Amino acid sequence: MDSATRDRGRVEELCTGEARGQKHYWAESIFSALLIMLDSAVQHGGRTFAVRSRRQRSEKVRDAASARINSTP
Repeated sequence: MDSATRDRGRVEELCTGEARGQKHYWAESIFSALLIMLDSAVQHGGRTFAVRSRRQRSEKVRDAASARINSTP
């Protein structure tokens, strides 16, 4: 089973409430399904987006740390 089929099955489980054997709130199910689809998209084709955003986050942390060090008397 490839990862796209596995992700699709997991989304269906979440939407029908079968994942934990109980019914979920519909908003929670839709949100979880969207997160799985986004994660799948990033893994399969958006690697440059993931790398870019990770680099931007590290730059923001580095800039904040240097600003904190420079502002300390």
